[in-house]
Amino acid sequence: MKLSLSSVYSPSSFPIILKFYAFSNLCKPFCSSALSSSPPISLKPKVPLFLRPPIYSTKFCDFKKWHDWAKDIASSIGSTFVNSDNGPDSSILCRELKWLMEDAVEDHTLFSKMGFENNDESVKMRVGIDELYDLWKERIEKRRPFQYVVGCEHWRDLVLSVQEGVLIPRPETELIVDFVCDVVAKNEDLKRGVWADLGTGSGALAIGIGGALGVGGRVIAADINPVSVAVAAYNVQRYCLQDKIEVREGSWFEPLKDIEGKLAGLVSNPPYIPSKEISGLQAEVGRHEPRLALDGGIDGMDALFHLCDGAALFLKPGGFFAFETNGEQQCRALVDYMKNKRSESLCNFEIVADFAVLEKMFHFKVLESKDNWKEVGHEKRPFSIRAIPSYTAQNIKTTRWTTRMASFVVGRRATYSTKSASTNEPVVSVDWLYDNLKDPDMKVLDASWYMPDEQRNPIQEYQVAHIPGALFFDVDGISDQTTKLPHMLPSGEAFAAAVSALGIQNKDDLVVYDGKGIFSAARVWWMFRVFGHDRVWVLDGGLPRWRASGYDVESSASSDAILKASAATEAIEKTYQGLSVGPITFQTKFQPHLVWNLDQVKRNIEEKSHQHIDARSKPRFDGAAPEPRKGIRSGHVPGSKCIPFGQLLDNGSHTLLPEDELKKRFDQEGISSESPVVTSCGTGVTACVLALGLHRLGKSDVAVYDGSWTEWGAQSDTEVETSEP
Repeated sequence: MKLSLSSVYSPSSFPIILKFYAFSNLCKPFCSSALSSSPPISLKPKVPLFLRPPIYSTKFCDFKKWHDWAKDIASSIGSTFVNSDNGPDSSILCRELKWLMEDAVEDHTLFSKMGFENNDESVKMRVGIDELYDLWKERIEKRRPFQYVVGCEHWRDLVLSVQEGVLIPRPETELIVDFVCDVVAKNEDLKRGVWADLGTGSGALAIGIGGALGVGGRVIAADINPVSVAVAAYNVQRYCLQDKIEVREGSWFEPLKDIEGKLAGLVSNPPYIPSKEISGLQAEVGRHEPRLALDGGIDGMDALFHLCDGAALFLKPGGFFAFETNGEQQCRALVDYMKNKRSESLCNFEIVADFAVLEKMFHFKVLESKDNWKEVGHEKRPFSIRAIPSYTAQNIKTTRWTTRMASFVVGRRATYSTKSASTNEPVVSVDWLYDNLKDPDMKVLDASWYMPDEQRNPIQEYQVAHIPGALFFDVDGISDQTTKLPHMLPSGEAFAAAVSALGIQNKDDLVVYDGKGIFSAARVWWMFRVFGHDRVWVLDGGLPRWRASGYDVESSASSDAILKASAATEAIEKTYQGLSVGPITFQTKFQPHLVWNLDQVKRNIEEKSHQHIDARSKPRFDGAAPEPRKGIRSGHVPGSKCIPFGQLLDNGSHTLLPEDELKKRFDQEGISSESPVVTSCGTGVTACVLALGLHRLGKSDVAVYDGSWTEWGAQSDTEVETSEP
């Protein structure tokens, strides 16, 4: 069951919900033998296994040997853990083994060959075979939670990073997000207000709620644990919600002092297990998950009372809050506490059932006012969860990538607008794209690309979340295969082969976006223009803006989209090998004035025919900061000027600045609108953001130095200037 407590008292107040459920199935004693210390905790977020690049390889026969060994161990457990502390049985462990294989191996078709012997083909993996042995030993011998083994938990429609020191989010907690979705759909003030998630852990509640809030709505996620703060921030970044969610470090309400009395909503999954019951938890929980997130004091009520007191102070009138408790006894105690201590501030206390009882009962009790109780019907939630009937997190794995992510917005329009976008404007809004998304001649491209040190995998992130129907454009793959320079412009023949493999035709309107706002999408916008296709636009604000506006995303690409992405890369390789590809549905018309090479930049130093603008950061331009790639000198091309690309974007929405602000920024650096311009950066990506901004100002002929500083700075005969400090 769950208790919900309604709102700061107001005649038009909305109910606030406080959720709880029983831990009775976790309180059986577990075997205390073979206790071992948990692995050391890192403050740096760990990349989940499924997001790591497949840089390891092993022979199939060795992989099969590991699999057979791991399966034998899992099968031998039987019901030992169940009898010990209600832990996982062999069937659950075998299921986890399958999931581990899925996350560790790049090519899942290999699984169908597990029955064959003497197979020497190579298996690409995201972890070494020796580490796979170690991971499974830890899972069985140390009872390390499966989520810590693979570094993630499938929760609601998210795949969240988790690691030692961070509480693993449970399916029951998803109901809080449902409650919030319900109330914000009915109340615009709550939808556009400031919310807080206290004790955020992995950031699950904050991210779930962030998707439900409207324009202007935001969430502050706080936790006293620095590991949780780091992991929550990482998860927020992965789902491109930095503009919507702020992660703060501190205890409970301390990080919220600047917004006291201003919160629209408050949620929390606090520690509420009585101290004496911690030793009786399943080994996966008691030995490994952070006690700070579990132990609620002698009766488990310490944090709960504190939250009630703080809610009365920090919520504005009509505010809403929801949090979990440990069962009916705590629920009744909180009702009594709030009636006696906080009745002047809080009202509409409500008890709600959770997953633990949904499968067994279809009624719950609601406290509508004072002591007037009544029963109301309650049905199961409409979405499914792959769950084992036990509380512990290692037994639950929710939806994989093949499901469609839920929409938080109601009342969507079903038709598209036929209003055409102008080629004089290089970007389109998310609202325009939504209205035109069903246009049969519209193609949407996810062109996300990240710097190597960001440790983000664009194709994996595309599989987790992308705009419905979007194709994946591989910036590194669709490139010149004859040079070691990164993602250089391919030949016209190769580009035509690649985009034809994606299913793109010359008649198509193209909208390109990326996962950062406006970043690598501008590079693909420029590439299409170089090859004569002008009906291409960048999505203003990219995927973060799309999601912040409440529009749907899809989880996992269809097999067709993945096959097309692979086919595009293969078409590039075949073209450079002189092999035939086809059919070709896209014809290129090369525009040489839009792309410059090394010799042209050298001549420009003397001739000064073009104004040269560098999009890199000022420290890199000045030579005060080292280049991220080894062997590259620091500094800049003589005569060039620095306008970091981020200065052309709005700090909050990451959208392109309006025309007057863009003009002001270029004027500040003495860039004349009457003279031609060439742009550069590190590898030819953010130089295209400068070209995008200048296009908005009417300069559609800006050239981009394709090799940029990675080429220039690596040469021994190129001039390099540095700026005086």
